This record gives sequence, C-alpha cells and structure tokens, in this order.
Amino acid sequence: HGVLRLRTSSGLKVSQMRALVGRDAKDDLLVLHAVDEHTAVAAMLTHESSKPLLGEAAYLQAALLYTSPEGERCIRVVTRQLPIVDELRALAASVNPPAAIALAAKAAVAACARKPTKDAIDNLNAKLTESVVAQRSLCPPPLQKTTDEIILLRALSLLPLLTYSLARLPALNPLQPQALSPDAAAVQLDVVRRAPPELLTTLLMPRLFVLHRRTLGDGFAEAAPAHAPPAKTSDATSQSDGAEGDATEKRPPPVEVLMPSRTEVFPDGVYLLDTMQELILWVGQQSAPSFLVSIFGSATPADGAPVLPDGANPASSRLHAMIGQLRAKRPHYAPLVVVVQGSSQQADFFGRLVVDGYDMFMLHLASKVAQKL
Repeated sequence: HGVLRLRTSSGLKVSQMRALVGRDAKDDLLVLHAVDEHTAVAAMLTHESSKPLLGEAAYLQAALLYTSPEGERCIRVVTRQLPIVDELRALAASVNPPAAIALAAKAAVAACARKPTKDAIDNLNAKLTESVVAQRSLCPPPLQKTTDEIILLRALSLLPLLTYSLARLPALNPLQPQALSPDAAAVQLDVVRRAPPELLTTLLMPRLFVLHRRTLGDGFAEAAPAHAPPAKTSDATSQSDGAEGDATEKRPPPVEVLMPSRTEVFPDGVYLLDTMQELILWVGQQSAPSFLVSIFGSATPADGAPVLPDGANPASSRLHAMIGQLRAKRPHYAPLVVVVQGSSQQADFFGRLVVDGYDMFMLHLASKVAQKL
C-alpha cells in the first residue's frame, strides 16, 4: 500500500485521479492499497485559464510513498516534461491512442458504478463523435463540411477502433451472447481499473496467432523471415560452433493476423487467441491429424482437452514456449482454454474477434458525424 501525490507546474492542476479506490479528500493525493508493478493510475490534468502556461514546457511530478513487502518505507519520485504547444494540430499529433482509450475505459468503468452500462457505452460513442467532428477544424476549408466520408488525423486514426472494442467488452454487455457471469464480469472490470495501457489494449483487441494451416503443411505455420539470413562464416568458425549454433537458432516469430475477423479463421487451422485474461486455443475440424497428435496426443481432441506437457516433442515444446512468452508479463495467470470447431463454447472465441461488425459501426459513426457538421 502507499500514497501517491502528483504535482504540476503553475497553470496546471490535477482535476481527477482514478485507481482501485476512491479519491482522497485532495484531488492530487491518492491512497493506494495492494498495488504492484502492473497497477496503473489514470490522472486528468486541467489548464487553469487564469494562469497562462509560460515557456516551452511544463512539468508533472509523481511521488509515491509506499511500504515494500519487507516492511521498508520507500519513496520514488518521477518527473516528466510536458511540451507546451500553441497549435491544436500539434497537440492532436501528440495523442497516444492506447493511453487515451485507457483513460476512457477507466472512466467508463467508474461510471458503471452509478448508472447502467448502456449509458456508459452511449457516452463513449458520443465523445468519439465529438472528437471526429472537432478534427474537421484542422482540415482545409473544402473538407470541413463534407458529409460523405470520415476524416481522421493520422495520430487519432485508431481511436474509433479502440472505442468500438471497448464498447464491445463482454463485461459492459451483460445481455450479449458472449456475456460473462457476474463474477467473471466483476473480474474483467477490475482488470480494466488496474491495467496499464499496453495490457488494456490486448484486452480490448485480442491478438490472434496462426499455429497451423493444413494447406501450408502438417506442422507449425511459419512467418516469412523479416531479414535476410546472416552471412556465412569461415569454415573454422562453423566447425567450432557446430551443433551449439543449431541448438540456439531462433525460431521465426508466430504468424499473427492483424485486424482478425471470422473470415480469417479457417477449418483446416489451429489458432491461439490472446485475450490478456486467457489464451483460447481453437482447433479446426480439418486440421492435420499429425499436428493434433503432436499437440494433444490425440487426433480428435475435445473441448477442454489438455495439451501434452512441455518437452513431450518439438511441437509441444514450441507451443509451451510461446504460451510462456505471452504469460510472462501478465499480472495474473492466463489459463489455456481449448475450444473445438462446432462446439457451443466457440462463441467465446469468435465473440472476441473485434473487427467483426466494425464496418457497420463506422457507417453509424459517419451518420452521426454528418448530423453535426
């Protein structure tokens, strides 16, 4: 546990801080309980119009007073420089979309404690519409009033997709087919409160990896090498390195599907979906039997089937290595869930492919933007 205090340059003030507990009596002071390195605190700064910002930069200082697990009282101080700009375009270009959506997500979860989740989602969509409309002021005059297209600054181009993903989060949609149990929804909302932007982005936009496609071979799907192979060394060097060089050769990275949708999932494949909270292994009915045997020890695995232990064979070792890398930086253990094509549980897999339905969302957003131009 500890106490976090934020200090700012003259002209700025901390107007709000969000964490796992309510705010302290003072806006710039937050009492924290049971936090670790994966806990993030969202803070909102406000410019006081009566105090102009002078110079080229302002400063934000965070001071954390805490008790270590060994009982030692410690303090950590971090100071960050905030550039001051006088053009809206320069300000918009500096926006970090993952950080922006993390702030919006934590605010939405806090709002759910006071009103229905539908109201929180409607508020997210309304703020997105306002943002898209406001960006038109940075366009050339002929484009400021066009209603047949959505125009986004490059730095803000991911905000619609991230907002759509947040609005589809299972914990915020208790009536949807992939709805969570009350306990699971509470856990997911707690993850949103805690998670830093890099983990929250994975929760909102799960990563899909192609482990196997029968049309590409009976083993693991291989990604194309990103760089040319290294130049050959002399014969003496090659002989001295010998088998050690072969043993330490790095495997190619797994094949990742960008912007995954149902159309990118094929029945002759095996896919791993990283939702941050869990790892879902989807097994297509037309996958190569030899690959399934190397992973499960059976050519006909069922839902919830265990994978072979690490070291059982090269394919099993490669799968465990990949799972270990994904789990390494998580605040909690991410279980592996096996789902077979055609089972009732595959809705949990396809329901997290956030690109499905995004086109319709953008059409609806375009109509809302057109009404406000």
